[in-house]
Amino acid sequence: MLGEKTEGTRLNGKKCRDDWIVDSGASHHMTGLLDCLFDIHTVAPCLVGLPNGKLVMADQEGSVRLTDTLTLHSVLYVKELKCNLISVSQLIDELNCIVLFSKTCCLMQDLTLMMPIGMGERRDVVYFLQGVELVRRVKKVGAKESLELWHKRLGHA
Repeated sequence: MLGEKTEGTRLNGKKCRDDWIVDSGASHHMTGLLDCLFDIHTVAPCLVGLPNGKLVMADQEGSVRLTDTLTLHSVLYVKELKCNLISVSQLIDELNCIVLFSKTCCLMQDLTLMMPIGMGERRDVVYFLQGVELVRRVKKVGAKESLELWHKRLGHA
């Protein structure tokens, strides 16, 4: 629940294996779960710092489909990593989107279509990606508002 302290939000890796953290400080998307990746290939070794201060090497990357509107590419496989990270800077660069943060959530929005592609929930001081259903509800609200706005613009009150 929002505001509750959980082991996953402390980034110790005990309960956040299935969660994806929206991380403004991460240089790359990263996961410790090789089986969630597809199109896996070898890359030049990359040094990665873990939350415990340990440095490890990553030499594979792939893609992961998180929702029906959000697929991440160039996701580093870091065997020792206990959390899954979405790099905000990599997301913005690759998907031409914006990421807006508030006290309770974050919203990822495509800049071309101006449609939500993902939403995160804040738990303590960490933002976690939400599932497909919440993104669909946000899209429906956005679409309804757009229809009403165009209805008014065309002079139909």
